Amino acid sequence: MKIEKIYLDTSTIVAENFLAGRKLKELAALSKAGKIDLRLTTITFDEVLKKISEHTTESFLKLNKAHSLLNNQAKILKNIPEYRDSFNFPDYEVTDAIKKIQDDFKTFVKENNIKIFPVDNVDIQSVFNQYFEGQKPFGPGKKKSEFPDAFVVKSIENRTITDNKSTILISGDPDMKEYESESDLFEIYDDISSVLDRINSSIEEYEEKIAFIKSTVPIETNAVEQYLDKNYTDGIAMLVHDKLLYDADYPDVEYDDPSIKGVYIDNIDIIKIEDEAVQLNLSISVILNITISYSNYDFASYDREDGRWYNVETTTEHKEYNLDIEAITIFMCEEDGDTTYFDFEEIEEINLIDYTE
Repeated sequence: MKIEKIYLDTSTIVAENFLAGRKLKELAALSKAGKIDLRLTTITFDEVLKKISEHTTESFLKLNKAHSLLNNQAKILKNIPEYRDSFNFPDYEVTDAIKKIQDDFKTFVKENNIKIFPVDNVDIQSVFNQYFEGQKPFGPGKKKSEFPDAFVVKSIENRTITDNKSTILISGDPDMKEYESESDLFEIYDDISSVLDRINSSIEEYEEKIAFIKSTVPIETNAVEQYLDKNYTDGIAMLVHDKLLYDADYPDVEYDDPSIKGVYIDNIDIIKIEDEAVQLNLSISVILNITISYSNYDFASYDREDGRWYNVETTTEHKEYNLDIEAITIFMCEEDGDTTYFDFEEIEEINLIDYTE
């Protein structure tokens, strides 16, 4: 297996919820073991620290609102012992939380042998030319906020040309992904999963097993569907509900009676492969039937003195949603002579990527 040069973009680290992401941890473990050459630019490193500060500050504001809501509108639950801990939030200052996560990120970079490279190999005028000409990563909108990305991608491209070695940039930024490089050795991937699959698929000792895995997993669709139906139906419905909460067309939305009616495996990425177990990231299409109820204000009136709405009706609808989900799954491998057995074990984590009616 050749050692890949891999750069992480800020958007990739943020998408992994910084240090919490399983896929980022696996990529970092490969770097620590010396199996890949994992890198950041100085701009990316500083941007991540800034994003940690912004996300933590925003999260504390939301947490304080939730705490206030609990103590004022749900305080009756304090009478139930099992709920009392829900009202006791840790006594943590936002500045301390920011410093803690930023320090953890710096330690993560150091301990996993992630190298940091400067962007001093970029001709400033060439970046401004990209901006004025509307070239990616700026695009037609010429967003000035894309200047850091422009310096990052140009620096990596220049270093690839100088080194004359294959280099990967992982970026979820749409404009970054459309960047047209001057070097055939420079590739941009939009997620960690596909890069991990590329790395694992190049391990010669597992070549036959990988081919067997990718041909067998689709056969296990029924087992995956049954597991989702038994363990994740409500969790998947909750993911959709959380999205609808921010949709102005569904005020005060609630859901009921969710059911999974179809599961289709669209893509398979190998996250980690061992002799007896394989961790896969499955891209899955799911059909979810669900009943939603929400407030209808068409004939309602607002009383300023009382500070409340009157004559609010409730609308109930039965919906069918098509969901795109990523699921980190475990499959067990067992070899008996010339026969390999490959069985679905469990789903460790799911994430909702998109949904449509």
